[in-house]
Amino acid sequence: MPPLDIAQSSCSRCRKRRVKCDRRKPGCQRCEKYSQPCPGYEKERLFRDEGPSLHRKFASTRSSKPHSDATGTSTSVSPGPVVLSDPTGLSASNVGSGIINSSTSTTTPQEPIFDDSRFFDLDPAVYYDQESDICDASAQLHQPVPATADETDHESRQNAHPYDQFTTPIETQCNSSSDFYEQNHKQDTLHALLIRRFVEFISPWLDILDKDKYFGYMVPIRARRSRLLRDSVAAAAAKQLGNLGQNLVSPNGISSTRFTSDAGLSVDWAFEAASFYDKAIRSMITSLQSIATPTPSETPPTAGLLKEEDIGDLLAAMPILLVYELLDNHHLSIVQHLAGAQHLLGIVLGQQEEAGAPNEPIDHTFFDANLEDAWKAAFWNFATFDYFTSYTNCSKTRFGFANTQVWRASGLSLTQVDGCLVPASLARRPGLASKMTDTVACRTLLWVVLKILDCIAAGDQSPDGQQSSQFSNEHNMSSSAPDETSVDWSKLDGYLTDWYSKLPNSFEPCFRIPPEQEAYLQTADPSGSVTSNNFRTPMQGLFIANPMGAASISLYHFSRILTLLHGPLTDQRIASSTGPGRLQAHRQFSQQVGHHASEIYAAAIGKPLASVQMHLVLPLSLAGLCLDSPGQKTVLKEILLELQNETGILTTWAIEKFQKT
Repeated sequence: MPPLDIAQSSCSRCRKRRVKCDRRKPGCQRCEKYSQPCPGYEKERLFRDEGPSLHRKFASTRSSKPHSDATGTSTSVSPGPVVLSDPTGLSASNVGSGIINSSTSTTTPQEPIFDDSRFFDLDPAVYYDQESDICDASAQLHQPVPATADETDHESRQNAHPYDQFTTPIETQCNSSSDFYEQNHKQDTLHALLIRRFVEFISPWLDILDKDKYFGYMVPIRARRSRLLRDSVAAAAAKQLGNLGQNLVSPNGISSTRFTSDAGLSVDWAFEAASFYDKAIRSMITSLQSIATPTPSETPPTAGLLKEEDIGDLLAAMPILLVYELLDNHHLSIVQHLAGAQHLLGIVLGQQEEAGAPNEPIDHTFFDANLEDAWKAAFWNFATFDYFTSYTNCSKTRFGFANTQVWRASGLSLTQVDGCLVPASLARRPGLASKMTDTVACRTLLWVVLKILDCIAAGDQSPDGQQSSQFSNEHNMSSSAPDETSVDWSKLDGYLTDWYSKLPNSFEPCFRIPPEQEAYLQTADPSGSVTSNNFRTPMQGLFIANPMGAASISLYHFSRILTLLHGPLTDQRIASSTGPGRLQAHRQFSQQVGHHASEIYAAAIGKPLASVQMHLVLPLSLAGLCLDSPGQKTVLKEILLELQNETGILTTWAIEKFQKT
């Protein structure tokens, strides 16, 4: 096997990305793995910064050695040790076999920061096998390097002219400092862009049920010290930018990249998103291991504080990564993340049971204040993605109803009614009922929706008549037994009726737009001009100012359609009537389904706030299966395409689904 041609330094792309480069010629394997053209290798002189004492040492050396003697003897300046910090946050014990450890003596000049193996992030292949590689990169072993860059560069310096060696730091000081500053500036600017993008676009989706705006206010602050949160936020924001392409318009109409033009024009968002996602997954695995495995060297109070911080970061990062998978249109990965969230919640509840009194129910008062906020904000996003995966995969919900401690710890008050535990807001007796606030209404409706989907899955009413075993729940928080989930459909219908009758006034629409009088889809392009496709909708529109109300009302009509389509036919006219009477009963049934579908359309036509848009995709996909008018289907297609252009969430699967009917 011929020896490999190895460059003396990493390629410029790997240096900017701070990833390990194998330095093969003519192009490195890292760039090939991500289908990126390798920019090649630049042969530059190396600058070793000795800190503030550089000029003093250089001046003292010149005074002790005249310039006339420089050609006769060589004077070497021994650089001081440079302290390198591990950018990935991993200790030396976590470094896999893919990194080559080398020891250097005190007399050997130190390798520059870009060529030190500790500076680079680890290859994802070290942590992932070929089947679970998130970036779809095949795991390949690094070839041994015949000679390190330090040895080659040291030999070239020994053969160089002494005067050239003596003047190298001064010649390259300005260029190296400028390059290092430029790289740091681009990296900081990129993070600033992605964090702002997350706050403007993605955090409103996650905070739709949280008035305290945990993901919009607290997560960006916690991301300053948590690499897991920082990489998760960057991955989701970069993924959305990659899906949107050039449609970079913020909700307030001002371009989000107006202050980052130098970084936003040359960024491969798909590559950046995959890179940040790999780092976030690696940090998540490390955090899960630290939580599950106690450290003997840590004292119990210190270990408890560290674990609470790690748990809070994990709870906040998982919904963000769920949004990434939704933007990536990878529904199976959403199920896998929900399984990890289910496991994490089980660990936390187990720890709370050990810390609390025996046989005492767990509620939110057992949590630390910060952990309680993270738990509530994360759990209701888990529940939202749970009903999404349950409907799309025709499977049972993962966060079932057997373990009531999960719901109580998340802030949902449950009470006993007719032998069943139901949300207190649905209780009809005055002594048991609680006030239906905005937050309580949203949480109660999610509980009812998951109950309906569990009943549908228990009745084996999936379109293909089969249920994959990969969605079976084996954890103690899994769905309850079939005899418990086979609730009378009349009870579910009663839950929805009681919920709708107790809604707060803030859930009512502000106005309704009459049909045929609204030019639909008037949007602002990145330049600020308003465009219209002059398409007039045959349906009315409505606008609800409260984002919680807009999302919940659409979900309510979504639930009504599910109960009508999957519940038993209880209308006596259908069961007993014949001829025109039965036909009239079927028409009324069809009108009920059409009414709820039209209400979902109306909420979308009314151009809801940006925080509601993500939560309209699934109700619109079901509503598209209920209306037969070609004009209405055309409107629905335009709505879904507009949602895709504004949010970056792929909706083509929903369009293809209703167009087949």
